[in-house]
Amino acid sequence: MKDKDTRKSKGVAFILFLDKDSAQNCTRAINNKQLFGRVIKASIAIDNGRAAEFIRRRNYFDKSKCYECGESGHLSYACPKNMLGEREPPKKKEKKKKKKAPEPEEEIEEVEESEDEGEDPALDSLSQAIAFQ
Repeated sequence: MKDKDTRKSKGVAFILFLDKDSAQNCTRAINNKQLFGRVIKASIAIDNGRAAEFIRRRNYFDKSKCYECGESGHLSYACPKNMLGEREPPKKKEKKKKKKAPEPEEEIEEVEESEDEGEDPALDSLSQAIAFQ
């Protein structure tokens, strides 16, 4: 972003935090502080719903070479040139298993049993049951 009159950069930055507490702590600590002769204004932006587009996990398909330095024999987590140092790769997320839908025969049997119990047929849905109470 640039100033309309002077055409100089306003020095605007948008920082994404993964959790709310970190963002609030940073805002409190940095707001109205002076840095390099300029006053920093920090605030929490109003969410426009697009933040998830910018937090993307990269998929690296070729795991024969390091993506930090390009050398083979190690990956970026064990790269000697990595600024963060050697670290453990993140654990893979477990995929959630979908529950199987009940077969139509079972549903028919349940309906027949509920009619035998003498329940009110007017209370078939949850909204009807709530209205009945």
